[in-house]
Amino acid sequence: MQIKNLFLFLIKLITMLHIRKHVRLRNYDYSSPGDYFITMNTKNRVHFFGEIISPDNNSFSIGLNHEKEMLLNDIGSRVQACLQELSQHFCDAEVDEFIVMPDHVHLNLTLKKPSASNSILVQKEFKNNQFSRPVAGSVSVIIQQFKAEVNRWCGKNGFEEFQWQPRFYDRLIRDYDEFARVKNYIKENPSNWGKRKRI
Repeated sequence: MQIKNLFLFLIKLITMLHIRKHVRLRNYDYSSPGDYFITMNTKNRVHFFGEIISPDNNSFSIGLNHEKEMLLNDIGSRVQACLQELSQHFCDAEVDEFIVMPDHVHLNLTLKKPSASNSILVQKEFKNNQFSRPVAGSVSVIIQQFKAEVNRWCGKNGFEEFQWQPRFYDRLIRDYDEFARVKNYIKENPSNWGKRKRI
């Protein structure tokens, strides 16, 4: 019986690992104009960015609302500054909403054409992108460069232990209702800290 359970567990684990390899939409051009929900984690989910404070914590400030809040440390503040400056480095990218949490970052990333005013999902044919060849202005390149900038800053400022999880999670936002749900999820993330809530 134990061997059967172990075998079933291994089959499930292999299936899960195989599924994780294909988390992105096939035949979709991730440099296309559209809105993307992005999540980046720290390696091993270490709390590198600060802490969640609440009315129960000694560090909670009197006079603020009674919801949980994120208290950023130096690394968290740098992550926030880099997100606020992102569109200065990528003129066709904009961060609509974001939250820096103790061990992860959520953001709505909008990619737009220079002349486009409406950025919600414009699907176009897949460009013949070769395996792992970076596409300028794509979600992957923007996130890679954002992470690299945070790493550089950490290395120069005595936070050599800081590390990102190697990958990131992205989800294409398909319509305005989903956009509103994601935006609300990001805003409520500190209040929901410690609860398992999905959008």
